Amino acid sequence: MLLARGVFSIGAVAPLALYWLAGFPLVRLFDSHAVAWAVGSDTVLGEPLLSFLALQAMLSFGFTIGFLWLHERIAPRWLLRVRGHNPVAAALVERYMEHADHLNRQRVPHRPRRRSPNTSP
Repeated sequence: MLLARGVFSIGAVAPLALYWLAGFPLVRLFDSHAVAWAVGSDTVLGEPLLSFLALQAMLSFGFTIGFLWLHERIAPRWLLRVRGHNPVAAALVERYMEHADHLNRQRVPHRPRRRSPNTSP
């Protein structure tokens, strides 16, 4: 949804990392409070608040990588399958195609590697 709304551009690691750095610890804190309330427990966190938030902030980088992997490896294939009847998917496919075209234009042509004179063909 974040890519579909245009909140983040395709392939943007730093903005996503900052998003998860702020959002993940807060959501985990909310989740801990909701679970404690649902089960009727007075204990919300088993450790101090700052330790909890610091650990969740460190874990958030893994969620950034997972988010990118999911949206750049799995989602495009699914979007290609549903773009015929889903205008949001069609718009995202177009953005992915533009991004791929931009990356291809930026590539520098590689020179062929030289063989060392001691190796046989």
